[in-house]
Amino acid sequence: MDQLPDVQIITLHKVPVSKKIAFALGQTGWCLASFGVTQCLIFFYAAPENGERLFGQYMPQGSVGRIFTYVGLIAFLGIFLWAFLDPLTANISERVKAKYGTRKLLLAISIVPAAIFSVLIFSPVVPHASNLNIVWLLFCIVSLYFFISLYTTSYNAWINELSTDDDDRLQLVMIMSITYAIGIGLGYGVYSTMSLLQHKYGSEQAFKFVILLFGILSTVFMLIPVLFVNDKDKVADEPAENVPLSEMLRHVFANPNFKVFAFVEMLYWFPNTILTIALPYFVTILLQIDKAYASYILYAAGLGSFLLYGLIGKWVKKYGKRKLILIAFVLTMVSFSFTATLGLFPINIYIVVAIFVLLNAVPVAIFSILPMDIVGEIAQKDGEKTGVYKNAAFYGMKSFMMKIGVSVTNLVFPSLLLLGNTPQHSIGVRSVAIACVLISVVGFFVMRKYRDYGVVSRKS
Repeated sequence: MDQLPDVQIITLHKVPVSKKIAFALGQTGWCLASFGVTQCLIFFYAAPENGERLFGQYMPQGSVGRIFTYVGLIAFLGIFLWAFLDPLTANISERVKAKYGTRKLLLAISIVPAAIFSVLIFSPVVPHASNLNIVWLLFCIVSLYFFISLYTTSYNAWINELSTDDDDRLQLVMIMSITYAIGIGLGYGVYSTMSLLQHKYGSEQAFKFVILLFGILSTVFMLIPVLFVNDKDKVADEPAENVPLSEMLRHVFANPNFKVFAFVEMLYWFPNTILTIALPYFVTILLQIDKAYASYILYAAGLGSFLLYGLIGKWVKKYGKRKLILIAFVLTMVSFSFTATLGLFPINIYIVVAIFVLLNAVPVAIFSILPMDIVGEIAQKDGEKTGVYKNAAFYGMKSFMMKIGVSVTNLVFPSLLLLGNTPQHSIGVRSVAIACVLISVVGFFVMRKYRDYGVVSRKS
């Protein structure tokens, strides 16, 4: 590797908690802007059928090559392209110089377009199954992901610049996890809100009303960091280096710890995504109860994980980040093993919710906080070693691997449903849970290769 220039880091005062909260609320915004396309796309265009049709048929029915569905391929292609946007926007974020801040310019110009396309995705141009709807949906998805990528890449690169050390960064990431949970929690309300409004407006209009509300709220929240966090809040002035994209990627993946965790990042997003997009199917097909329970169960699991947030810092100091991620994978295996058996035995719904919350609270809390902090630590240690800080590059590649995992999930999930997604033939829905168990096993063994900083030897 070429010798890299020394960079002087100027450490200033810590950013006030109020500014960290203002920054973290931007995460609530982009979560809401992307919630529909990442969590509800398959639900809208290939809704579960349990004696009633929730929405109109806007996609051609059947399979592509007897393996994939149209909506599954569209979801996969959209997120796959989104993944490749992140390294590009990360490289741009490292180069951009603007009067009002290196990061803020890209945030500001992406907010309104992202909100608009988040709504248009669920507005087919033809009121029946048509190839024109496929073209329109692809255009809207790619446009949305482009503007979301502009926002999130620069936003995540800001994390290390708003923290002074590992503890300070962990505090910021925990605040961000709370605002992320708020965004996801608001998103989960789509199912319960639909149940409340569908009797008056119909399922489809009720759904679209919620998506429009998400678009409005996302605009407000994404604006907050732009308006209330500025360059004076930075604790470190880390000059950008004009390097080609290929050089940036080579530098990032030369880090052995990042190379391991990047693969882990891709793997854990499979069960993490299934937890939300497949729950309406688990509820309506396996348990045969109203879809509103999907919201209630997710809220309960989210609340359970939120109550554990305060313990994460203590657990990190006691056990290390690596061991906590391993524990999260084990609990995820157990959780989806239980999910695969839903409906096979007569269990009270409240007991099901209690078991679900107990099994998912810890892994949800760990996966909500530690991955972002781990990548921040890797970027910080790499900068200290090389003299060049590439926060946007590391966070951009983290997002890239996350989206590869999510895109594969969106491709595989509807394909597995082809095996059976009705109460009478539920093997497809159960196979989704089994797939999550297998992916978690792989993630567990890959994470064993990661080494906590400052730990000479840690056996698991």
